[in-house]
Amino acid sequence: MYGSRRRLPRKLTPLVLKESYPSTSEYSISASGPFTTQLTLEHNRFRELVPNYNTDISFQDSEGSGEDHLMSRRCKEKLDTLAISTMNQYPGVRLRVLEAFDTENVHQPNSLHYEGRAVDISVSDRDRSKLGMLARLAIEAGFDYVNYRSKWHIHASVKTESTDISRSGGCFPANATVTTPTGVKKMSNLIIGDQILVATPEGQLTFSPVLIFLHRETKSSQKRLYLVIATEKNQQIQMTASHLIFVANTPRTDMADSYVTFAKNVEPGHYVYVSVDNTMELQKVVSVTGIVGKEHYAPLTSEGSIVVNNVVASCYAMVESHDLAHAAFSPMRMLLNSKEAAKHFLKTIHFSSLRARDGSSSLDTNEIALDKENGGIHWYAEILYKLGYYVLPDNYLYQ
Repeated sequence: MYGSRRRLPRKLTPLVLKESYPSTSEYSISASGPFTTQLTLEHNRFRELVPNYNTDISFQDSEGSGEDHLMSRRCKEKLDTLAISTMNQYPGVRLRVLEAFDTENVHQPNSLHYEGRAVDISVSDRDRSKLGMLARLAIEAGFDYVNYRSKWHIHASVKTESTDISRSGGCFPANATVTTPTGVKKMSNLIIGDQILVATPEGQLTFSPVLIFLHRETKSSQKRLYLVIATEKNQQIQMTASHLIFVANTPRTDMADSYVTFAKNVEPGHYVYVSVDNTMELQKVVSVTGIVGKEHYAPLTSEGSIVVNNVVASCYAMVESHDLAHAAFSPMRMLLNSKEAAKHFLKTIHFSSLRARDGSSSLDTNEIALDKENGGIHWYAEILYKLGYYVLPDNYLYQ
């Protein structure tokens, strides 16, 4: 039954040596996500780390500096949960942390230890036969990536807090650009009614009005992880992992034969559609990295598509079907188009001058003023997102 979230009890199976969960790169979005930056004592994000002095955990602290007590909030939460489940599984045995946050560059480049997002763990009695089950318990505790990489310890890591926040919708950052009939415009300067470049289902480039913002936060203190999808010709698009983008598997795929997928699924070797001199061409993806940003924008156009930083993307997110999402927003488009038609009708019969005299001409001005406010998620989009989790199969939804 769709919408049911009840999990049936199951027997826990230990991992085997060299097995990881998920069975993908630690830096993939389905695992702990990309490395963002190496934290030092002077870095402004160092203060985001929290100390863990849980007495149910044994910290090796081989450096003698106390660094192994430092970790991200999410890592601390999962580690504390694992400490409880370890004692429940093995009475009298405590969880043992061998490595956590590190500033001495003893790990591989871009290690999540340098961000306080990774731990190397074992058990206090040093019984290696328990490590396979410890790895399973780490998965159950909520670690985003677990690897039984060594016969001496388990490696586990977590996503950034900003990655979790991105589950609330798909967006573009403030410095992303769109193309208007008069030139390039930053996403942060975009307002409702602006004509911007989009792609039709047939692969033609045209201009379409911004109807609403599905999500917009200009004053948010919450950071999000944006994926930076870069092509062989130095084009880049930044978007949250849950946003939809048009991709192809070969360099000779018409737009009509493309498919959409979450940005988190895009990998080097895929092809994306790029606007070049008023035509569309496919460019190979050469890298997918991550950056963190605060302001978030998701404009909806009449076509349901948008060209951002010259790369074609969908306006939609969270549900892995552009056509389904576009159909679901049909009532909203009809409502907005009817409103626009009514405004044109009033102007045609000379009501504009009457409104100017009695002050009601402030309608358009007020709409623009409201448009510039910090709006969050649009109410219609929020209803659809929540409804989708009850009526759609799990494989349609962003997980």
